[in-house]
Amino acid sequence: MRTIVLERALASALGDVRPVLRVVHRGRVPRRPWRRQAGWFPVSHDDAVGLLSEVPPTALVLTRGFDADPGAACLLPVARLLGRMVLRLPEPLDAARWVAAIAVEWCAADLENLDRAIAVACGVAAGHRGFPRRGWPAGLLEVPHLHPRVLGRWAACAFAPCGWCRSGGGLTGAGCATCGEIVVRSSPAPPAGGQVVPLRKIA
Repeated sequence: MRTIVLERALASALGDVRPVLRVVHRGRVPRRPWRRQAGWFPVSHDDAVGLLSEVPPTALVLTRGFDADPGAACLLPVARLLGRMVLRLPEPLDAARWVAAIAVEWCAADLENLDRAIAVACGVAAGHRGFPRRGWPAGLLEVPHLHPRVLGRWAACAFAPCGWCRSGGGLTGAGCATCGEIVVRSSPAPPAGGQVVPLRKIA
């Protein structure tokens, strides 16, 4: 069974913490009268290195990009430096939390091709409209109205490789979960067996 790594701002909305989840510490900024809501302190490099050094090499690190959450920006380079796989979550916080929640559920169920399914889920959360939808949570975000395991099996099959970074991919028409470029379905390769020679009329 694989391990999912999240920073605390994302993990705080997941409820009960499952054994497959490891959380990078991140302090919470106390609420003040002049602030509309409480925030989060940046993730320290020491905390990131400490936890990512402990998790198995097969662990999946899920984090948002720098523009969406500058405070967690160190997770991506530290994880890659330590040889851990990183998938970039959607920028909106509610969409990122939904992908994190579904990823933890799939990981606990030991879904095959987990990294591919999560990469596709990032594209689904970004606005793919091919499913009946329901609100999550409290109707603020529209997500597929499918059983998580059914969605997981479909997502693992819907994965398309990225033509830009060659190591990532995701849902066709959405951003790659590794490099962020739009995933375009490539043309099928010609069948193996040698060069195709056009037919010519024989006199």
